[in-house]
Amino acid sequence: MLNVELESAKLSAIQEAAVYLERVAEAYENWDSVFCDDLESVIYLRSRECECDQVIHQIRKQWQEAAAQAGTVKAQSDWSPFWTYEWHGEYSRDATVLRAASWCEIGGLDKWWRELGKRTLMDLAKGGTETCTFLSSWLFNMCRADLALTKIGEALQQTLDCLLNCNAPRPWSDKRWIENDDGESLVKTNNYTFAGELAFCVYRLEQSAGQEYKREALDLLLQHQLPDGSWAYDSYFSEGDLYSTAVWGACTEPYEAVRVATGRGTRGPVVMGSAIG
Repeated sequence: MLNVELESAKLSAIQEAAVYLERVAEAYENWDSVFCDDLESVIYLRSRECECDQVIHQIRKQWQEAAAQAGTVKAQSDWSPFWTYEWHGEYSRDATVLRAASWCEIGGLDKWWRELGKRTLMDLAKGGTETCTFLSSWLFNMCRADLALTKIGEALQQTLDCLLNCNAPRPWSDKRWIENDDGESLVKTNNYTFAGELAFCVYRLEQSAGQEYKREALDLLLQHQLPDGSWAYDSYFSEGDLYSTAVWGACTEPYEAVRVATGRGTRGPVVMGSAIG
């Protein structure tokens, strides 16, 4: 009886969430600009085969106007995309727009995608885009977008090359300042979020050079899953992190493949591709 009640509660929560997201999507025509966080509501609904024709029409119209107002790519000396984002969407803004374009079947923006790929390569040539942690989160989100793989695949491959060589002895090796009785000290940690993101990117980009890193990342995660089924952000923390655990659901192969490859099991279901859209 308890299981039935739990399943009923889950279904009710999903239905209520869908209603909320429908309200967000239907208000699209009142948005001031192309906000990526709000676009996620439309992507969610389209991925579940909901009818969004009117909303998609509004999105297409607004994007065309925003792109025209931004001017042609060649005419801009300091190029910036026509889409905007909230402060916490920095890692995912580009991927969200690409996924929205794919799910909503919005074409005519190839020059923007080409410029995005070119700018990414330019940033890498100048020494990367901020930090490895930023690059990892950015690439993870981009690899969720099928359109990104087809339109800026070269830039994504080179970003992954950069990540595979960014830290020693392994890409997810990290350091953290901690306070103690003697002041502050620098301790070595393993970034479990980074490891999961990297494994997912190697899988999606089918890069042979990263296969060993992928296996090691999965093995690292399987060794350090917490008793409640979650993962911490890194080895310094002892509490589970929602984002880090969600990354696991995207980065791993089906349970049997993980078990055979590593000789280990997991506490909880594993779904490959749950974050792909």
